[in-house]
Formats: sequence, structure tokens, C-alpha cells
Amino acid sequence: MRLEPQSGALRVGILCDAGPMLCWQRASVERLKEAGVRFCVIFRGRRTKSPNHGISNWLIEHAASWTSTLKEVPWPDFLRELPVVELDEKAAALWPAEAEAMPDAIIDLRRSPRPLAFAVAPRFGIWAFMVEGHSGQAAVEATLEAFASDRVPFSVALASTYDDVGAPVQYRQGMIGMEESFTETIDRIFSLAVLWFGLLPVLADAGDSLACPGTAPNSNSRAPRHIAFCLFLAGRRQALSMLRRLLLFERWNVGVCNIPIESLLDEAVELFPAWQPELSGFRYIADPFAAPDRPSEILCELIDAWTFNRGVIARVHLEKGIREIVIDQPFHLSYPFPFEAGGQEFCLPEASRSGRLVLYGRPNGDEDYSVSCRLLDVPAIDPTVVFWNGKWWLFCTTPELPHANLGIWHTEDLNGPWLPHPLNPVKTDIRSARPGGTPFMWRGRLYRPTQDCSMTYGGAVNLMEVTWLDEHGFEERLVRRVAPCPGRYSAGLHTVSTFGDRILIDGKRYEFAPLLFLRRLARRLTDRIRGFEAKSQAAIQ
Repeated sequence: MRLEPQSGALRVGILCDAGPMLCWQRASVERLKEAGVRFCVIFRGRRTKSPNHGISNWLIEHAASWTSTLKEVPWPDFLRELPVVELDEKAAALWPAEAEAMPDAIIDLRRSPRPLAFAVAPRFGIWAFMVEGHSGQAAVEATLEAFASDRVPFSVALASTYDDVGAPVQYRQGMIGMEESFTETIDRIFSLAVLWFGLLPVLADAGDSLACPGTAPNSNSRAPRHIAFCLFLAGRRQALSMLRRLLLFERWNVGVCNIPIESLLDEAVELFPAWQPELSGFRYIADPFAAPDRPSEILCELIDAWTFNRGVIARVHLEKGIREIVIDQPFHLSYPFPFEAGGQEFCLPEASRSGRLVLYGRPNGDEDYSVSCRLLDVPAIDPTVVFWNGKWWLFCTTPELPHANLGIWHTEDLNGPWLPHPLNPVKTDIRSARPGGTPFMWRGRLYRPTQDCSMTYGGAVNLMEVTWLDEHGFEERLVRRVAPCPGRYSAGLHTVSTFGDRILIDGKRYEFAPLLFLRRLARRLTDRIRGFEAKSQAAIQ
């Protein structure tokens, strides 16, 4: 079905079950209301039970009850006054009596969706959120099976016009990885559903330009036969992940490769880095970038996990070691992306825990960096800027899905205002969303190093060719996956940046660190005791 651009307020109907909404569903309709959508009708059927009876169904519902997005909540007040149409398969075939009564689009929030053939199809179809090709309760079950089997990444999509209404198309599709726990994974997934449903007016306005063929959502319950065993596997996976995080220390280091960055576009070219000497204790350097006008120095993240457990930005001499700390704040800093504009040097470090993005400059070539301006009140992760086709473009991810949701902002003036891309997040893919180094041009084409976090944080770097970048859309394609270098630092690679006619990279290895775990545990206990004492004193006063 050909979708024509939408004009005026989008009229949306809700297809749902009787009973309360889930938290993510209420958040979705509230986000749509903020986007200017006008809700006009509620299609409601009888509340259906999951086909999985007995202990299997109880176990799934009990596991889901620990999440925040799947909790039952009351309907928002602005929906209570809408007309309600009680539907089943027969009633749908007779509705509406007049074509004008059909909304422009319908969002399907049913627990167990079934095909419905309306007498008049909605202009933009019926929209459903899918996980591994499944919608409704089956999407939760598909997530559980994927989590238990440690299958990563797995697919999510926002599809429209399916069942008997028309040919299915997907307007958003992506790949997501697993969080440490099943409940965290569920919450991340359905938080993404809220973001995607909020884009419905923009996607409808774009018409077919953002659509691609898809498959109809499968609403059939697909819980594994041995659901209890699946939950056991999920619990074991969560426990092992927690133990690895607590007992293993990620040690990163920086290396230099004597090849230009564009040579990595050739699959035959391999990395043979010269690694820097490791720092003592639980200190390490990562996220290396070239220091402007200093051929032997780099900017990088420096972390002392024993003392502060937060990052600072340091200048490192490749032969003499750490020179000095150039940017230090009470919150974590990393990824010191440097660039030049208007004859001045700038550094744009990640400071997502501060909730804002601040640009640092070196006026008049001073040694110290000072705050130049605040670019965004956004917790931008690994912010990367590039000047392309007459505009500045900013790429970053955000904490909702820090490894998978890519956001883009643009401006003609570096000092702003920076305008968000109307399709943010423009991409959801844990394999290639998060920036991972210096964008570069080669033979008139723009390439973007990205992090592949599908198996582990900073697992590899994917080189992406940007094929469409403007105010209306964004697309890129994979050119090459750059795997970690064999040897000591073979556990990860998450930065590839230019260093003149050479390349800077970083690498990861794990080491067993029980002392660091005990120190972190003691620090947490101390912080909690201090917090309890402060509350007690405040209560007494």
C-alpha cells in the first residue's frame, strides 16, 4: 500500500483489550499526545488469556511483574471520554459504516492480537511493536527465550498494515543486545517501543521513503515448553554476568598502527599496533585521539579504578607517558573528541553523567582547555562531530539504549542552536550505532567508525559508509568489521582514530581483581552508612 504524506493532525485509534493498560502502553499514548496526535476512538475486545495455561503462564507473568514497563496502570484521563467500539472478527468486518469514521492509523496494544479485516482500512494501517517477529505477550516470551539462550543480538521492529488490512511494511527496525538481567532487558525493549510509537506522526508524514518490506507480526504464544528451565537459564546467565562484572577488571590500553585510516576499508589490511606500557595499579588509558599540533601527543581517557573510579581527560606523550590532566570534573569524563573550527582547537568529551554536552576550547593556543559553550542539555554518549555538506553534524547515543540508539543533531553555527533530527533515534543497532572514532572522508564519501557491542562492550569496530545524511533521513551501510588484535588485548576494541598518516586504537583484556571488588564493596557500604547518618541527622533536626 502506497502511503501519502500526512497533512494536519493525525487521527489515531487504539486497539486494545478490556482492563488496565501496561506502563509502556500508557507512556506511548502520552508521547503521541505530546506529538500532536488526536485520539478519536478505542477499539476494544474481550480480555484474552494467554494460551499457556497453568504454571508456565504464571511463571512468565511473575517474571514480567518485576519489570517497570509491564506493570498495570490506569488509563489516562484524556482517553476515558473517547467512544469505545466493542470488536470481534465479525464486528470489524462491518465497521465503519462511513469511511470518514475510520482513523488515519491504529496502534495495536492487544495482549494476543488476532487478524481483523475492517470494512475500510485505516489510511496508514495498524501499527504494532515486534520482538523477534512477535507482538503482544508473545514478544515477552520471545525475549525470555532469547535471554535464556544467550542469543544476541535480536531483532525489534515497528510494523504497519498487516493481517488482512494490507501488505506489511516496517518503518523502524533494529538490533538490540541483552542487559545484565531479564527485567532490565524487558524494560529497555519496551522503552524503545515508547520512543518508536512517538515517531508515528513523522513516519506517516515521510510516506514510503522510510518503509521497507516486512513480515506480519506473529501473535501466537511461543513460550518454550520447559519455561521453568528457561527461567533457570536466565537466572544463571544473570548471576554469571554479575560475577564477571564484580570480579573481573577491564584493563584497556592504547596502541599505534603505522597505516592510514582509509586503508582499513580494505579487508586484507590487518592491525599490528605498538602498545603503550601499561600503567601501574588499576589505572588505564583508552579512547585515544590525536592532540592537535602535537605529533607525539594524544588525548585520552584516564581512569584510576582504585582511587576515584571515574575518568578524566589526559594528555599522553607516546614516549614519555602521561604529561598532565587537561580536563577534570566531579563527574565521569571520557572520549575526548578533538577537532578544529575557525582556526581554534576544540575538545568535546563525553560527560553524560552530568546530563549535558559541553564544548571545551583552547583560545589563543593556551595549554589548558576551558569551557567554550554548552552545546546541548542532553546526556550525549561518545559525541562525535563532523562538518559535512555545509553543516555541522553531531552523532551520539543516549542512556536509554547507550549502545544501540543513535541520535543526530545539526547546525550551521558550531555555537548553535543544535537541532535534533526529526527521526531521532535515527538508528537502533547495537552492532553499529555508538560512535567509535574519527569520521573520515575518502574519495568523496563519508565513513564513520562505530562500536560493535553485540557480544560485549567495545567488542569490535565496524566501519560504516554514510549513504544518506540530511534533515529528512539517515542511512549507512557496513563496509568492514575490524576485529580486536590477536594477543594480549584481544578481548575488545572500541576506538579507531586518525593520527596523521597513522591510526590510534585501544584494546581490552580482563584480569582477576578480587581486591578491587572488596574495595568497591567497602566504598558502597561506606556511602550507604553516610547516607543513613545524614538522613538520621536531618530527621532529628
